[in-house]
Amino acid sequence: MRWNLSSRARELSGGDAILLSIPKSGRTWARTFLNAYFSYKLGRQFSLDLTDRGDIGVPRIIYSHDRFEHRTKGNAWDRLRRKYLIPRRAVRKRPIVLLARDPRDAFVSYFVQLTRRNPATPN
Repeated sequence: MRWNLSSRARELSGGDAILLSIPKSGRTWARTFLNAYFSYKLGRQFSLDLTDRGDIGVPRIIYSHDRFEHRTKGNAWDRLRRKYLIPRRAVRKRPIVLLARDPRDAFVSYFVQLTRRNPATPN
């Protein structure tokens, strides 16, 4: 079942395109590249949220880990409301780009983040 009863549903529905990614697959890199491209193309100063806002001449892109965020973020109340899932109507109407990486590389990168980059992790 794919519905979202949270206040975040509107934010996840209004995009021109959806970029779904597997964690540690380069979503931040892709987001930075797209924002740099549109900033240059429109002669604007670089901004990381240009594609989040969807200004004139710039598509609004929804960036999400979708099911991974649904299962790992928030509490039981967030999961019950399906706060991190993109609503079904948005998934049906918008073009979707799936960003993936070799699972072995993604797993190693995720492991390093959890064990070495996270300040809450004891040494």
